[in-house]
Amino acid sequence: MWVLFFIHFYEYVIVDFFVLFLVIYRFDFNFPEFVLGNYSDKLILLFWGLFVSCI
Repeated sequence: MWVLFFIHFYEYVIVDFFVLFLVIYRFDFNFPEFVLGNYSDKLILLFWGLFVSCI
């Protein structure tokens, strides 16, 4: 059971950071840097909240 739990946990971590990287990269690519600066903290908090809720 613990092995399955850790596999599931790390799966969420990997997926969460991959999605977060894609979102930040996409926002950086589409918008100027000051827009990314304003919204990056909110995006990180949003995805961290989603990540915690998934656990």
